[in-house]
Amino acid sequence: MMFHVKDREIVSPGQLLGADVRHDMNCYTEGSQVYSLVKGLARIDGESITVIPARGGYTPKADDTVIGIVTDSNSAGWVIDINTAYSCFLRKDETEGPRRDGGRDRRGGGRRGPPMRGRDFRDDHGPHEEVKLAIGDIISAKVLSVDEVYNANLTRPWNLSDGMMLSMNPKRIPRLIGKKQSMLSMIKEKTGCKIVTGQNGLGGVKGEQAVLVAEVVQKIELEAEIPGLTDRVSALLDERRNQVHELMKNEEHERY
Repeated sequence: MMFHVKDREIVSPGQLLGADVRHDMNCYTEGSQVYSLVKGLARIDGESITVIPARGGYTPKADDTVIGIVTDSNSAGWVIDINTAYSCFLRKDETEGPRRDGGRDRRGGGRRGPPMRGRDFRDDHGPHEEVKLAIGDIISAKVLSVDEVYNANLTRPWNLSDGMMLSMNPKRIPRLIGKKQSMLSMIKEKTGCKIVTGQNGLGGVKGEQAVLVAEVVQKIELEAEIPGLTDRVSALLDERRNQVHELMKNEEHERY
């Protein structure tokens, strides 16, 4: 086993990544050698390598978590815009809660955008009751299936409310999340915000520091390929938090 690139190295299409190594997305093999299929950021995890593309749109895949906007409805269900060129549909029975007839319930268990509205704000997709939707609502959901022309059906929807919508290059979402959700967990901890991310490049944030989270998302998108990003994001969050504390202290002093 041998790697020919370093972790976080920028690679080009056709560049040799390694020999006798496991590979994931955006790689191809010739014999025992592994090459990059796209221009992007090489990530090494143990004996495996993957490449995160520098740019590109979202192509739906089964089991992806996505954020979408309800754009139309008919008697069968809802049309959802999930930031892709392909059609996406949520069947009506997916919004009706657990079945009571003994059948199987399949749901089981940055740039700033328009405000979210809805019933609740969650960052998971566990069992839930009936979900009421209207055109213009923002939802999180799972991709249930994708056909041969990449049209998608959704399942396990949840209506998001009272938050800010975020948007970034879908290929930057892994950098926002980080290894074992390290980056996302740090942002949540330092801001106290609830954050939902979709693999389609859309997300949502709820909390007093939502504007700061949007600033951080934009920074991650712009600087994703520059080493030391986690430290810079941490420093930015600490700096903004200290500024808020200092402002509050000054306002308290002026009152007395």
